[in-house]
Amino acid sequence: PPPPSFFFSFSSFLFFLFFVSFFFFFPPPASPPPPPPAAARWAIRALAGARRAAEDVPGALSWLERLAAATDDPRERRDLRLERAALAAEAGDVASAIAIYEALHGEEPTDRAVWAPLLASYVGQGDLDRSGALVADLVDVLLDPDERNVARLAHARALVTDPARAEEAATVLRDVLAEEPGQAEATALLAAHYEESGDEEALVGLLEQQLDLARDAENDEATRELTLRLASRLGASQPQEAKDVLRRGLDWLPGDAPLAEALLGRLGDEADPRELAEVRELLVAGAEGAEGGGEGERG
Repeated sequence: PPPPSFFFSFSSFLFFLFFVSFFFFFPPPASPPPPPPAAARWAIRALAGARRAAEDVPGALSWLERLAAATDDPRERRDLRLERAALAAEAGDVASAIAIYEALHGEEPTDRAVWAPLLASYVGQGDLDRSGALVADLVDVLLDPDERNVARLAHARALVTDPARAEEAATVLRDVLAEEPGQAEATALLAAHYEESGDEEALVGLLEQQLDLARDAENDEATRELTLRLASRLGASQPQEAKDVLRRGLDWLPGDAPLAEALLGRLGDEADPRELAEVRELLVAGAEGAEGGGEGERG
């Protein structure tokens, strides 16, 4: 019979064959290739720039995509995707740009560098349903009221150009003013909407609100302008209230010539002689102050 050492050697050989065959049939998973060195990334960037300079947008996009796939830095990858989206939009491929922006927005919903061009793309395409949905999402996630209003105003500017969506625009603009009562653009757009729709009551209410804000801010120029505008709107339907608005304006800005002149024009010859005399004196005093380089001051 074979000696014991034979059996030991044979079993060792079988074990060796099993070990080798295991790794042959079940190789270990390949490790991911290391990222290309900085020099290689620089070369890819140069190739993308050359394709762009040659107006080969698809070629530039392809190289930027390779560069994004090659980098292991999340911020650099995000910036490259933004660059690809901007380049696609510049080339007229808005659909591809939107797809990139939407993917990025899903990852970083509060990133203004992403949602602002995405919103602009929707608006530029006239897709106001999607821009409205995006604004609704942003209002829920953005903590900064200024950013929320930037998004609302971008949407509202597009809405006001469509007469069929004028009321929707007014709602968005009222939301802007609810968070920032003195927002000038929203006020102007909403006032224009009320004028075009003939909603005098809403327009007067808006002007009164803005007049109160101007007084609180001690903004004499805005106070004068809004007082005159409000009196003008009230003149036909509420002449007495129009005069009272001008009187309150003169209480706030004594000697203000435009306000005094407007009140004098509304008083008429049958008005109280003492008030007529006082308003005329204000006009004379205002004229003399203007000649002397002075202005009426707030009381």
